[in-house]
Amino acid sequence: MLLVLMGFSLGVIELAAWQSAGGPALWLVCCIIFVIAWIGQFIGHQIEGKRPSFLDDMKFLLIGPIWLLHFILKKYSIRY
Repeated sequence: MLLVLMGFSLGVIELAAWQSAGGPALWLVCCIIFVIAWIGQFIGHQIEGKRPSFLDDMKFLLIGPIWLLHFILKKYSIRY
């Protein structure tokens, strides 16, 4: 998990460097990523035919990103 956290931190550092080089503001890029991720989530639930679990219990809102990260790491055979 430490390596994953380092990877995410590196991504934020790169976005900040892009902002310093004249690119879009970091907050704007993060907001766009957030909105696209939520749209993708609801499209996925529509395809799956199930309601999002967090509508029933808010703890699933916190568990969801970890659950997704588990499948990504498993796909690339990264042990955590």
